Amino acid sequence: MFDFDFRLDNLSIWVMFINCTLIGVASTCSDQTTIQRLSTARSLKDSMMGYLFSMIFGTPIVLILYFIGAWMYGFYQIDTPLPPELANSPDKAFPYLIGYHLPVGVSGLLLAAVLAAGMSTIGAVIHSLTSLFMVDVYERFSRDLTKGKKYVSISRIVAIGWTCLAIGLAFFVMHVGNTIIEISQIIGSLVSAPLGGIFMLGIFTRRTTASGAICGGIVGLVTTVLVWYLDKAKIVGINFMWIAVFGVVATFAVGYLVGVLENSIRSIRETD
Repeated sequence: MFDFDFRLDNLSIWVMFINCTLIGVASTCSDQTTIQRLSTARSLKDSMMGYLFSMIFGTPIVLILYFIGAWMYGFYQIDTPLPPELANSPDKAFPYLIGYHLPVGVSGLLLAAVLAAGMSTIGAVIHSLTSLFMVDVYERFSRDLTKGKKYVSISRIVAIGWTCLAIGLAFFVMHVGNTIIEISQIIGSLVSAPLGGIFMLGIFTRRTTASGAICGGIVGLVTTVLVWYLDKAKIVGINFMWIAVFGVVATFAVGYLVGVLENSIRSIRETD
């Protein structure tokens, strides 16, 4: 828990702090579901208060979930060992606990809670993807902008398309990493890191340009994929929590340098 070793292949306090800080900013700025929720507030102040309260009331829930994980570890290490076929499959420990060690009523409630949470999360994501497509793609390139039955029908078709794509990708997602936590971090890094770096360029710099943001985002995406591949191919040992850090830093650095270079060239031309 208090590991201060700075090796890239190590899950230390340093990488946890840096990753959670950068991805926390990136996910808040770039996650469409979060943005849509914050945008429903009556004012900027109400939006900020909503985010603050989500942090205050969400932290105890996260701590409870961590406690459940620590308790399960102790339960299986001391009281009831996992079956040999599950010893190397940590993602199956919780379902096994629900199915074989909890009372009949409690296991049913937990399964219902897991399914309800999954459905609400997936529903929110599908809605965000559909609305994003309809506003940024369909309304931009379509000549018929009347929002009647045709608009609703197209949005439903788009929602079904996103759902089918998600189901198809779910069959291949386990090849990305070894556990659900690792997989979610890696996939989130591929998107959140470049977008987070672009938003940070807009927040913390005044010399950012559109070209710089685009170049930085492309380099950030390539960096995240490259870092993941180097670890996956066992060329260089890199902990999965570092992937997002490299992506954000690469996006920010390249975007800023390209913006500075573009502004310098523009100033020289104006002088001439």
